[in-house]
Amino acid sequence: MARDQQRLHDERRYDVPATVIACEFPSSMLIEMVAAGHPYVAELGSVRDVDYVDLPTGHWPQFTKPAELGAAILAAVERRP
Repeated sequence: MARDQQRLHDERRYDVPATVIACEFPSSMLIEMVAAGHPYVAELGSVRDVDYVDLPTGHWPQFTKPAELGAAILAAVERRP
């Protein structure tokens, strides 16, 4: 685990496509937070290509909905080149 603050400098990281599997918060709330510039999602707001998938289950989807989480991950991989 990192103990010191990480400082990322390479702006190309924002060009890497990302998929957010929203478990604790609905994706609509995350999108609103990004639009409002909330610090909790500051880095996410800079990513240029983001897909959102809702999987309402809580903090540990790998325990509460493992099949659905696996399907969401596989679908995200299949959507990306």
